[in-house]
Amino acid sequence: MARFPHSIAVPFVFLSGLCVATLATLATLDDPSCRSKSSQTLDELTLEVTSEGVSATISNQLDGEKLTWALGTSLPRELRDPEQCSSGNICWQWGNLARLSVDKSSDDQCYEVTWSVNQLSATMDCFKIGDAKWFTGAEEYFQHFPMEPEQNKRPLVPFLPGDMLQNPLKYYGGVVEPYWLSSKGIAISVPVGIPLFANWNEDDTNEFCLAAKDEQPYNVRKNVDDPLILKYSVCVGNDIKAVHEHTIQTVYVRASSIPDTRMITHPIWSTWAQYKADINESTVLQFGNEIINHGFENSQLEIDDNWESCYGDATFSTDLKFPDPSGMVSDLKAKGFRVTLWIHPFVNIECLSWTDATSRAQPYFIQDTKTRPVLNHLPGLTYWWQGDLAGYVDFTNPTAVTWWGARLEKLKTEVGIDSFKFDAGEINWFPSSYRLGFESDTSLWPGIFTTKYAESVANFGNQIEVRVGYKAQHLDIFVRMLDKDSKWGYDNGLKTMITTLLQMNLAGYSFVLPDMIGGNGYSSDPLHQSEPPTKELFVRWLQANVFMPALQFSFVPWIFDQEVVDYSRAMAELHASFAPKIVDLANEYVLNGSPINRPIWWVDPTDNIALGIDSEFMLGDELLVAPVLEEGAISRDIYLPQGTWRDEADPLHPVYEGPMWLDSYPADLWTLPYFTLVSAESK
Repeated sequence: MARFPHSIAVPFVFLSGLCVATLATLATLDDPSCRSKSSQTLDELTLEVTSEGVSATISNQLDGEKLTWALGTSLPRELRDPEQCSSGNICWQWGNLARLSVDKSSDDQCYEVTWSVNQLSATMDCFKIGDAKWFTGAEEYFQHFPMEPEQNKRPLVPFLPGDMLQNPLKYYGGVVEPYWLSSKGIAISVPVGIPLFANWNEDDTNEFCLAAKDEQPYNVRKNVDDPLILKYSVCVGNDIKAVHEHTIQTVYVRASSIPDTRMITHPIWSTWAQYKADINESTVLQFGNEIINHGFENSQLEIDDNWESCYGDATFSTDLKFPDPSGMVSDLKAKGFRVTLWIHPFVNIECLSWTDATSRAQPYFIQDTKTRPVLNHLPGLTYWWQGDLAGYVDFTNPTAVTWWGARLEKLKTEVGIDSFKFDAGEINWFPSSYRLGFESDTSLWPGIFTTKYAESVANFGNQIEVRVGYKAQHLDIFVRMLDKDSKWGYDNGLKTMITTLLQMNLAGYSFVLPDMIGGNGYSSDPLHQSEPPTKELFVRWLQANVFMPALQFSFVPWIFDQEVVDYSRAMAELHASFAPKIVDLANEYVLNGSPINRPIWWVDPTDNIALGIDSEFMLGDELLVAPVLEEGAISRDIYLPQGTWRDEADPLHPVYEGPMWLDSYPADLWTLPYFTLVSAESK
């Protein structure tokens, strides 16, 4: 088990043997040695104090043991027996050093666990993975669904939005919600304001740990006398679907409307993967012409990286690259395109906007606390992928947001830009020490930055896209997957298109914008900016994407052959034919939180086989999709959960009764297996 350094790292010892507190009848236990402790009862939770420390178990007669975990694993071993205290249904206290309280929620389905420690820099609880299947609210580079004990190993790191492409073990992805869901009907969630660190099966312990640490990048305690708080809820349901549907009503606020329906219906076309930063006016116009000439519809054409005169100035490079940007946009609009721009929240120090922003009395960038606060702290400098030294606009500062947004409004009014693709917003781009403009509650640092960033850019309307999400489920915008690599596997490749889709939906982000069809084509050779996917990978990627909420092309079908062009057009038309269904499901999500794309266990949450399937997914309750994800494969095994399923890929439309396996289902390169539920069994 991964622990903190020796002085606070090992489990604490109690000298009096065994004490049990069970939350069910508020009765005192008969054991005389326990009478001095908080021996109380209330429902399915059992707390035990032994020579090994404090442990908790949730169990019942129907399901047996549903969850077990160790509490306070980082407290000093020198601590003796706890004393009763008055806070909570169960309350134990170890002098002035630590207090543990457990309360039952008002809806009687959740246990609220709170640690408050003094003079210590950390407190940690560790949950047994056991034989349960666990699902997480965090986007990951090696995305598995459910989580895999070996493949998802991770050390204890801040549980915050990050750019996992920079370091897959150190950072999560851009969409991060502190939420863990178990196949045994358990949901664990952590509220905002907790300096949360998390790991997964570190040191082969078969457990994952949640810790509160007084450590960067959090800003927890202004002085050592302030308590350090670890708080979380453990909710219990009859099955995984039941507990999830209950928990999501309280852990986040849903959007009240849906994203732009044209983005749902027709493809986005981006310059990024095809051209990378090598774009100019003629390239963009040619791109638009080719889309039309090949007979494709569009929702919008997105001009990606390297249109700016300087990274952060938000003005077109009007020399030889873009001599007439407003004319270019007018030309594209006349051909039926809406035009969007790639936008980032950085300003490189060589740009004119750097001088403008740093000359203001009110700081516009995240500040560096290592500098002397004569008037204000100096801007913190950061490195990002298109700048060695840059400022990171502080989206918790309303004045900075107004300044930054006014420049984008100018692009709309003067150039005719319709909307924007917003990049970055993660915490890992912060200066090593920082100060935010949001000072009313510094316990919300730094996660509040990502939330405020998403909220700020959402003011530009529901035609935008972001790549980050942290307590931002209430926004009616597309949240895209972080850049995928043009690979087949779980290493951020094709297989993670489905696992990330499902992870984001369970985390409350149902308006998923899948990454570009075929991936980003990043090259390991510095002399080559882009390596397009193979024909096979492109087609299989397109198939996997068809029944997701939106399509996004960048590598174009005509770099392959006419067969791929014709097939891609047909798949885009198939997606468009299901757009009304996707819109209906988006509105259903707004109404009750049901995800647009669902794991196949949604049909039967007690089906242990379905709980382990990560290569199939649902569109709503009636459509099951099983794309081919293996290189060179012309068949695959398909699992159909309970119900009567009609095969839509086979022209004869055979019907199957689930639950059952279809072994070696034939699926050549041009076949996308999918099935319609024509009759469901009630469970």
